[in-house]
Amino acid sequence: MTEGRKRKRAGIRGLVNFTFLLLILVFTGCGSRMPPPGKPDIDPPEIKITYPAPQDTVKGTIYIKYSIKDKSPIQWIGLYVDGIKQILDSILRDSLFFKSDTLYDGVHKIMLKAKDKWDNTGQSNVVQVVTLNGNKKEEKDERMDREHKGVR
Repeated sequence: MTEGRKRKRAGIRGLVNFTFLLLILVFTGCGSRMPPPGKPDIDPPEIKITYPAPQDTVKGTIYIKYSIKDKSPIQWIGLYVDGIKQILDSILRDSLFFKSDTLYDGVHKIMLKAKDKWDNTGQSNVVQVVTLNGNKKEEKDERMDREHKGVR
């Protein structure tokens, strides 16, 4: 085989290898989102509060029912009321119980967060409820709130 033919074959072989590698990179980089190595699940848990309904009036112990879906095991679920964590539970059920006796009467926002085995955190819909526990906010507390916000 002549020297020219050998160079031509080597060039064609190199071009084929380059094209093959380029195709692999294109196909693996496009389309679906691939999880990082060692992390098979990158999607957060899907959580939905099914009870109480928005604008429900509640008092005492509130029964919070939810549905949760995820590809991986759930590590914990947390209950947040007005943005403040109230409960963090690692035993999954389809509901949580919260004693609303410490809340002032009025509108409060309830939300759930959950974290799966791969550290993906999901958040539920926010449900506003009205509490009627007989806990009136004192005028002193309201004045302090206004002063804290710069309102006089």
